[in-house]
Amino acid sequence: MQPLPHQLLPLTSEAIQDYRAFHASDPSFDYSVGMHYHEHYEVLLHRRGGTRFVVGQSSYDMAPYDVYIIPPFRIHGILADLPLQDYERAWIHVTGDYLASLGADIVSFTRALDHLGAHDFCRFSLSPEEFDGLLSRVVEIRALSEDASSFGRMKARLSLGGFFNDLCHLLRDDPLPAPAAAGHPLVHQVFNFIAENCTDDLTLDFLASRFNVSKYYLSHLFSKVYHVSIYRYTLLCRIAMAQKLILSEENLTGISQRCGFNDYSNFLRAFSQITGTTPSAYRARIRDSAAAR
Repeated sequence: MQPLPHQLLPLTSEAIQDYRAFHASDPSFDYSVGMHYHEHYEVLLHRRGGTRFVVGQSSYDMAPYDVYIIPPFRIHGILADLPLQDYERAWIHVTGDYLASLGADIVSFTRALDHLGAHDFCRFSLSPEEFDGLLSRVVEIRALSEDASSFGRMKARLSLGGFFNDLCHLLRDDPLPAPAAAGHPLVHQVFNFIAENCTDDLTLDFLASRFNVSKYYLSHLFSKVYHVSIYRYTLLCRIAMAQKLILSEENLTGISQRCGFNDYSNFLRAFSQITGTTPSAYRARIRDSAAAR
């Protein structure tokens, strides 16, 4: 298994206006994003070609006609040999505010998706017919999004609402699936331990001692399995936590300390590196967006 690049795209490039839709099939695909997260919801439809997918603290062997629901700030990514062969997928990205508005005060799509995410149930397997129904919606939304007219935007909005209505209907009566088994028990335990304790001083020496392994072996194995270093993954967990807290009124220095940074300059550097913007600029953008609604 070849390691994926450890780079992370700045989240500023991932900021979206309301929603976006995508569908593609690639005979050979070099996956280069690595472990990451978004500020928005993602629904990933996997037809074929994927290998193993991590969402939060669960890991799944990807199967045809799988659907993955990824809440905001949930770290996720594909673990794969490179390149992926005959990889076909589609996805919908949608902001929380826009998703909430699609229910028109009749249904709450955000509540349904948040319920699943809170229980870490993010993968569902559909029949080919059910899957194709959702996929056709994505293709339609993708096409409609190219029409900037008022009529085109309205049709896209209605189609997007139909997509989430169909999705929630398909998942409503299905039993929640059991958590997936770990791909590698040791690194899965370390992965989860970091997620649950990311604000602690998690040095490589500490983790190696905690799990009774060589730090060199642990570092190599973690990077090989998850395609990201332990240090980088710890920062991802901390900055995702910080972005949630920035939505509150707490001062930024207090947030940095709560997220495990003893020095604000270290917090500023890590936040800017991962998100592509500063904490104060990010907070201002969120407030401006809220004021514009």
